[in-house]
This record gives sequence, C-alpha cells and structure tokens, in this order.
Amino acid sequence: DLANGYGKTNYVQGMKHFVNSGWKESFRTQTAPYENLGESFETKVIGQDGLVLDYSGTNAILNTAAAFDATQIWKFTRNSDGSYTIVSKTTGLALSLESYTYLSGTNVCLKEINTGREQRWYIHKFSPDTYVLRPLSAPSCVLEMQGLTSKPGVNAEIYTYNGGNNQVFAFNNINEIETMIPVDLGDDFYARINNSGLGTALA
Repeated sequence: DLANGYGKTNYVQGMKHFVNSGWKESFRTQTAPYENLGESFETKVIGQDGLVLDYSGTNAILNTAAAFDATQIWKFTRNSDGSYTIVSKTTGLALSLESYTYLSGTNVCLKEINTGREQRWYIHKFSPDTYVLRPLSAPSCVLEMQGLTSKPGVNAEIYTYNGGNNQVFAFNNINEIETMIPVDLGDDFYARINNSGLGTALA
C-alpha cells in the first residue's frame, strides 16, 4: 500500500508515514479477521450519535436517521475474496474511495460499480453488535465520520484506525415495513380506521 501511494522507491516518505502513524496501525495486513454476514443483505449503517450513512449528490455523508428514507438503505453483496460491495438502494452507485489509494483522509463518495479495490469493504467486528469497515485498497484505514463533530451532514472519509467512536458502526437490517412506500391520501379527510385482522376500529 505504501508503494501504491508514494511510489516503490520513495523510502523517505515511507519512513515518515511509519513515524507519524504507521507504528500504531492495527489493520496493516489483509489477513486481519473479517466477518461473513451473508451473501447479500440490506441495512442502514448507523454511526456515532445515531447518524446514518447517507449521501448528498455523489458524496457520502452521515445524516439524521429518517423513517422510510430509501437513500439511507445500502445493499451489501459479498465478493469471492470475502469483502463486500456496498451499493446505494436509490442510486445503484457503489460506496467508493475517490481514487485508488490507501492514504488516510481520503474522501468517500458514490461511483459506478466496478471491480476495483477502492469499492471493496471488509467488515471487522468491534464489539458484539458493532463493526468497522475497511476498504481493500487501504489496509490501515477504516470508514469514519470526519473530525470530532457528529452534526447531521458530516462528511464520510477513511482514516487510520484508532478505535474512536466515529469509526464504529452498527447495522439495522431492513424489514418489510421500512421499504414500504408511503401513500398520499390528501391533506384533510375523515375516516374510520379499522384493524383488518381483528375487524375492530381504532378508538
């Protein structure tokens, strides 16, 4: 990964990387244990303070969770190498690094699906119910909410793994009711609301 980022003979930059951050990185190898959560599933990806993975244009962000918002649903499909391709349910675009790189601080965006390493993500268990997401092209980095803020609209990037709360995510697998499309019945009307199973009315 250093050779890809700095060139095969840029030893000075490689040493600077080691001194500044490389010595404390814990996802340095592609053999680090990763999770198999199934061949395919749809989920919301929930980060710090309940913000969920979303997008604005083609840029990946973390935003306030909203019921029935399909822009916050992601389809995970497992690849033969154990990584996952993560695709937006509404755009059909894949969660991707802006470029093929391993560098910490690289922006995360949405792009047309390809087979590149910048679109393949390994899932590593952090706790029984939470995970970190590591891109194949950047073994020492994981997905994170940029900076220390958790305000809605915060940018998504990759950053050197440090175990911070802004690098840890939970999955909320989508059930049928969350994928239903709301129906507009107008602005004002009277109705009796009957339970179809019991045959009784709401009172």
